[in-house]
Amino acid sequence: MTRAYECRHKWAKPYFSKVFCARMCSTQRSECANFMLKIHTVCNSSINAFITQYTKLIDDRESCDADAERKNKQKIIKVHFGYPMEKHASVIYTAKVYNLFKKELIKSTSYLVLPSMEEHTFVVKHVQAESRESWSKVIYKIKVDESIGYYTCECGLYEHFGVLCSHVLAIFVNRGVCKIPDLSYNEAVDKASKVI
Repeated sequence: MTRAYECRHKWAKPYFSKVFCARMCSTQRSECANFMLKIHTVCNSSINAFITQYTKLIDDRESCDADAERKNKQKIIKVHFGYPMEKHASVIYTAKVYNLFKKELIKSTSYLVLPSMEEHTFVVKHVQAESRESWSKVIYKIKVDESIGYYTCECGLYEHFGVLCSHVLAIFVNRGVCKIPDLSYNEAVDKASKVI
């Protein structure tokens, strides 16, 4: 237990919340690759047979990726609420990422935007804050610079997963933001550090 606690920066979510991982766990990619190789190759096969099967596996994966991309381009995504930013999300995101965005947008209806004393900062509070568990976080601060499209929440969902969180989306709805900013997180941070 002591050793696990000493290396908590490697596994505890708060320590890597600002590290982009696209919803992937640390071992998920290698476990998936190992599983795929085990399906396509026999454990005692020769190196030539392994290379042949590995090449076939790569071709199969690329074919599946191309097929998924083609299907995604042909599919029209129906918007749920009709907000302009939601329509923009349906154009720029794949169907799977849009579904993640939609879940966050639905959760955003549970937050109220409150005034903040700090400049370039908004505060959102859960509408049922009093009835939630005592350990549950109900108030979030979001740093904003609308001139450059910089929005970052202390929950770190966007920086970690690449999907805007419900807290930022509540501000988007409140402020009438029509488009999802096209800046990457690093570009926004660089520009914001010069402005703020």
